[in-house]
Amino acid sequence: MSATFITFPANRQSVGPPPGLAALPVDLSHSPLLGILGVLLGAGIVTITGRLLSLGLADLKGNVGIGFDDGAWIGSAFNVALMFIGPFTVYLGGLLGPRRVLLASATVFTVICWFLPLVHSYSLLIVLLAIAGLASGTFYPLTLTFALRNIPLRYLALVVALYATCIEAAVNFAPSIFGFCRNHVSWEWMFWIPALATPVMMTCIYFGVAESPKPQSKKQPPSFVGFFYLSCGFALLYAALDQGQRLDWWRSGVFTGLLAGGVFLLLGSLV
Repeated sequence: MSATFITFPANRQSVGPPPGLAALPVDLSHSPLLGILGVLLGAGIVTITGRLLSLGLADLKGNVGIGFDDGAWIGSAFNVALMFIGPFTVYLGGLLGPRRVLLASATVFTVICWFLPLVHSYSLLIVLLAIAGLASGTFYPLTLTFALRNIPLRYLALVVALYATCIEAAVNFAPSIFGFCRNHVSWEWMFWIPALATPVMMTCIYFGVAESPKPQSKKQPPSFVGFFYLSCGFALLYAALDQGQRLDWWRSGVFTGLLAGGVFLLLGSLV
């Protein structure tokens, strides 16, 4: 019987982490850093969009040709939609997965931001701003939830600090950005800047956030009606407080109706 020998190459190299991640700590090198970068970008984009909208309100009203009372609902349309989708995003994220919801919402938000400066109809402007608020409102809860679930525990405080810093920086840098655009380019760039930044966030989410598996639990899923009532209740309360001073608070039937409806829906979500 003849013996069989198997020869192994002497210079065989072991498989290790990519060169770019070799310098990182072991626990951090396995974290989705691109996804975390998308988290930070998402927080900044939503914040700076709302801030630029308030700074450019006069130019936007002049472009559409409306007065003070009608113009007061421009910011409210965006922010009320933002308030509505916040709690409801938790339901959508659990049902469809954060990656799908973020990519779809970011696509819608980018397209709308490109076309908002071209709108000259007040009704269409309010509708598009509400849709933009619904789309961008998913960034806050889903991106932060992703970061909290995937970052190593000892880096959690750093990520949360960076998240808060991006929001604060967006608030403070927005006046300078709008002033530069207003003086050297045009006011339309208050919408086109978020439209340019959002695809960068989408790239980070696409490559950095893994597809969530479908839930296999046999437990009863969360109540759609409960989340819907909760979201509507918060949205109506925000609308009432945002418009309360202009409507003269309790002397206005609109304010009373918004406040009463919001409280009723919040109580209904608990039943």
